[in-house]
Amino acid sequence: MKFTINKRGGDKVISVYWFFVLILIAGGVILMVNTFYGAPYDIRDLEGEVLASHVADCIYSGGKMNPLLVSPQGVFKQEFQDNFLERCDLNFDKQGEFEEIQYYVKVSFLERGEKNQNRFVLEGGNTNWVNDCVIDTTKKRFTKCVQKEFWVLNENDRAYLVKIDTVIGKVEENVK
Repeated sequence: MKFTINKRGGDKVISVYWFFVLILIAGGVILMVNTFYGAPYDIRDLEGEVLASHVADCIYSGGKMNPLLVSPQGVFKQEFQDNFLERCDLNFDKQGEFEEIQYYVKVSFLERGEKNQNRFVLEGGNTNWVNDCVIDTTKKRFTKCVQKEFWVLNENDRAYLVKIDTVIGKVEENVK
């Protein structure tokens, strides 16, 4: 008497487990890809640094203050202040009809020894973003604020502390 073993039942059980393993691996891959690519890249800090560096190069380049900014007598020119964005090649225009400007920049010139009194101020962009930078740093901010400071000398060897404050909005793209 010969006994034959039916192997079809065993193949069906293995194929069910094999199908379960494939679903588990595919689900894990989908979950990992979604976790990695799902969060937006927030580069507003870098964007603020680049904006501050661009403004710094506009004001003080090659070891000299911009001659359009200061007269030979050492007096700041109002015309540069009025056309600050154009002089520094900054375009903060709105992209759409209902969108608001996403950038703000403020440049303060302080004389040596005057830590709180601005001698001259240049600013442009959306001033609504500034209030978010004043909020306590332990709280979550919607904007990114960058501050850069450096000393400059004018033609008359007068030293000024230059403070550049940049604020980058772009909240909808980066906060979820």
